[in-house]
Parts: sequence; C-alpha cells; structure tokens
Amino acid sequence: MVESQAEYIENLQQQIFVLENEVAYLRTYLQESSKQHPSMVAEGERMVKKLADSHNEIKNMKIEIKRKQTTIDLLRSEKDRTQKIVEDLEERFRKEKCKILEDVISLQKERDSLHESNIKIETSLQEINQEHQALQEDYDNLEVKIQQNERERLHDKEILQELMETKEKLQKDLFEAKMIIEAKSSIESDGALKELKTKIEELYEEIETLKRSRDHEHLLRERLSQDNLELIKRHSNIESELAEAKAQLRELADEKRFKCREEEKIFHLQQRFDQREENMKLLKTENIVLSRDNIYLKDEVLHFKQQLQAKDQEVLNLKHKVQEMQISVEEFIQSSQAATRLAGERWKQLGQLAQSIQALTCIED
Repeated sequence: MVESQAEYIENLQQQIFVLENEVAYLRTYLQESSKQHPSMVAEGERMVKKLADSHNEIKNMKIEIKRKQTTIDLLRSEKDRTQKIVEDLEERFRKEKCKILEDVISLQKERDSLHESNIKIETSLQEINQEHQALQEDYDNLEVKIQQNERERLHDKEILQELMETKEKLQKDLFEAKMIIEAKSSIESDGALKELKTKIEELYEEIETLKRSRDHEHLLRERLSQDNLELIKRHSNIESELAEAKAQLRELADEKRFKCREEEKIFHLQQRFDQREENMKLLKTENIVLSRDNIYLKDEVLHFKQQLQAKDQEVLNLKHKVQEMQISVEEFIQSSQAATRLAGERWKQLGQLAQSIQALTCIED
C-alpha cells in the first residue's frame, strides 16, 4: 500500500514539475506582457508560489511517509521477533511445565512410599524397642535371681560348712562318748548311745537335705545359665535387628534429605517458572503496546493518504486554474495582437494622414 502511495506521489511530482515548467514559461510570457496586464502576472505568480508550496509540502509528506514506513517496518520486525520469542518461550514453558509436573508427581509418589516405609519402620522399631525392653527386664530379673541364688548358695555353703564342722564335732563327741561309755555302766551307755544315734541320724538327714538343696541349686544354676545364654542370644539378635533398623533409619534420613533437596529444586524450578510467566506477561504487554503503535501508525498513514488525496485535488484545481489562466493569457495575447494590429493600422493611417497633410502643405506652399 505504501509503495503504491510513493509511486502515486512521484507521478504527482512529475506532473507538478511539468506544470512548473509551463508556469515558468507563462511567467516569462507574462513578464513580457506585464506592462499591458500586471494583475494577471501577479495572479500567475501567486499560483506558481502556491504550486511550489504544494510541491514542498508533498515532498515533506513523502519524507514523513517514508519515515513512518520505516518505523512500521521496524515495529513489524520487532513484533514478529517478539511473537517468535513468545511462541518459543511458550513451547519451552510448556515442556518445562510438563517435566516439572512429572517430577512433582514422581516425587509425591516417592514421598508417599517413603512415608509408608517410615511408618512401617517406626512401628517395627517400636515393637523391637518394646521387645528389647521386655528382654532387658527379663535379663535384669534373671540377674537378680542369679545374685539371689548366689547368695543362697553361699549361705548354703556356709550352712554346709557349719554342718560339716558340726558333724566332725559330733563324730569327735561320739568318739569321746564311746570312750566315756566304755568307762560307764552298760545302762547309761545304752541311753547315751541311743541319744547320740538319734542326733547322728538327724544330722545325716539334715546333711541329705542340704545335699538335695545343693543339687537343686546346681540344677537351678544350670537352668539359669541356659536361660542367660538364651537371653544373651536373643539380646544379640535384638541388637542385630536394632542395627538393621538404625541402618534403615539412616537410609530413610538420607532419602528424606534427598527429598528435601528435590523439593528445594522443585521450589527453585517453580520460581523460575513463575519468573518465565512474568516475562511472558511483560512480552505480551509489550506486544500489545507494539500493536497499538502499529495501529496508530496505520491511522497516521491513512491520515497522510487523505492529506495527499486532498493535495492531489488541490493540485488538480490549481492545474485547472492554470489552464484557465493559460486560456485567458492566450485570449489576452490575441486581443493584444489585434490591438497592436489595430494600432499599427491606425499609426499607418496617421502616417498616411500625416504624409497627406505634408503633401497638401507642400502644394499650398
């Protein structure tokens, strides 16, 4: 559209150039006839000046249109570049958004799985701690029982030692009694012998009881040793389970730290995404401003086109006026030539009259 307008303006300039040549010719001719018709010369000069002003104004408008066209081309190029950037950014944002959403969904699944694993591990750890506490209580009770049995064993050992001492003393007393009995009468010796036998039997029974108690204590000590070994074995197993649970907890802590890093990464990605969206909004706003400027420039070009059309009409009117002036000048020239011929004839007649008068005067003389 603008190229056709430029062509149209060049054609008008050529027409104006031709008209200027015609007007220059008319100006030269009118200057020759200025003595006969000065008002027509002034009108012609005014028309020529008006044509020159119109020509300069059209040149200025052409320069302004070229400047506007350059601005429009720049804005159009900037708009296309901005539009391409916006489309590229939208495509990149769409891909990054899809990737971020996939990462978020994957991390949420991992977080849920880790949460379930954490709950299971914590439950297992609580059960292990409860079992360990119960085993520790059993172990403490067994330690108390072992200490108590050890005290009882020491006490029984002391009693057995006392009984052995008593036995030895009784045997000694029995031997002394036998010696005494041999020295006494048979009746007294029988009674003392019975009494000693009774005491000896009681001592033997007490010794047997102590032996059974010692055997029972030995069995009980063996059972306690077995129970202690089982407790130690169970304690070792629990320690292994605790170590495994601690290892799982460490792994869970590492996974939590990894999850925190991933969440921080997602947060930074979200910030980048928000920043990109803000940049897109700014680019869209700038695109809207460029579109408004483009519309404004189109309106300006349309306004200049209307002005050019008005100037074209004014140039046509001036051309018609110049043609009318040319016709008037031709008529004036024709009338001037007729007047000149008439004046020449009159001068000729006057010359002839003068010659006739001079001839008459000569005849009279």
